[in-house]
Amino acid sequence: MRCIACDVELTDYEATRRYAVSQEFVDLCNRCLSVSLDDGDVVDRADLRTLADLEETIYHEQDWELDIGTGTVDGDTRDLW
Repeated sequence: MRCIACDVELTDYEATRRYAVSQEFVDLCNRCLSVSLDDGDVVDRADLRTLADLEETIYHEQDWELDIGTGTVDGDTRDLW
């Protein structure tokens, strides 16, 4: 199974995630899910999660942390000056 956004092959963990309400498969890799605008609750199978899945999720969550000083993501307005 492949990610519907970037076409990367999904891990077993990623391929079994479902939306809690509709029970439809999410069909997004960790990276695409972390940046998606969909904030629906997701049910996953923790027994299929690997260390790589955990590291990737943590890494991409840190990418999107709000820079409190500038009110932007990672202070991205500095590149505009």
